[in-house]
Amino acid sequence: MSVTKQDEPKPPWLLLVFSLARKGASLRVTVWRKLQRHGALPLGNSGYFLPNTEENRERFEWLATAVRTEGGEASVLEVQSIDNCSFAQMKQRFSDARAADYRKLLKDLRNPASAKQSSRITRLRQRFQDIVSIDFFGNPLRKQVEQALNSLQASKTKLVAAEIANVSPAEYRNRVWVTRPGRLPITE
Repeated sequence: MSVTKQDEPKPPWLLLVFSLARKGASLRVTVWRKLQRHGALPLGNSGYFLPNTEENRERFEWLATAVRTEGGEASVLEVQSIDNCSFAQMKQRFSDARAADYRKLLKDLRNPASAKQSSRITRLRQRFQDIVSIDFFGNPLRKQVEQALNSLQASKTKLVAAEIANVSPAEYRNRVWVTRPGRLPITE
């Protein structure tokens, strides 16, 4: 049921409020982890906020359904304003939360071990994409992290290219190669 008129702009925030049964510790942890992954910010002990987008509404509705399925109570509310926190202050809270994520990622990127393993670079890039997906207000550290990732990837590519250049084709000529386990090539 909507109490806003159709021509009015939608409220800027979504609020998820819920309560769980006392014995729902595993569900509590699951919900908390998902809220963290979605970039939601707590409002004291009463609920969690996200900017009002269709994707965030779907996330909160899914969590509310999960809570209700386990016997808890949950509601997703559209919030126009918060009396002790302006829009700019809320925006800053979201930006500060992402800045902490970006700083942690930058620290990991500056670790010399990061450049040696391509699987590690892939994991770091995935973490970057996860943070970007919840960076609702475009934190300035995003570009810095992206540049660091790109330079790390470029240095790894140069390192691999140098290793490939040092391979001698003569080492691989006139050798017997087994292409399938248990099958030996036919020799004449």
